[in-house]
This record gives sequence, C-alpha cells and structure tokens, in this order.
Amino acid sequence: MSREGSSSFKVTMRGVIDRFEGGWAIIALDDGRELLWPKGGLPEGAKPGMAVVVSLAVDVEDTEARRARIRGLQDEIFG
Repeated sequence: MSREGSSSFKVTMRGVIDRFEGGWAIIALDDGRELLWPKGGLPEGAKPGMAVVVSLAVDVEDTEARRARIRGLQDEIFG
C-alpha cells in the first residue's frame, strides 16, 4: 500500500483478483491482506488472476459541501 505525499488523502493498493464468492471479488493484496470488493464494481472483463490497482481518495471539497448541506438541514429542522 502506498500513500501519495504527506498532505494527500489518497491510498493505492495493488493485488490480484483471487476468486469470486457470490457477489464479491476477493482481491489478494500485495501486502498479504484480502479485500472484498463488490463484483459489480469491477471493470468489465475483470476475472480471477488479473492484477488490479485499487485507489481510494478523500474528497475534501465534497466533504465540506456535504457538511454544509447537513448543517443547513439541521438549521431548518431545529431552527
């Protein structure tokens, strides 16, 4: 697993699709852990044995926009 820069909010994991179980893909990550990923969320044509890169990022701007929206709703409800 790698992190891009100390001020970045992105994590990248590499691994291989190990198998499918029901609606889940079991991804064997390079660091030895397993990641369960919804099968429907994989790229088209992905199958066991294929290498994958999984990236997760925090969207700071969207987080703030959502918080502001929730605060607005709370103000409407509670005054």
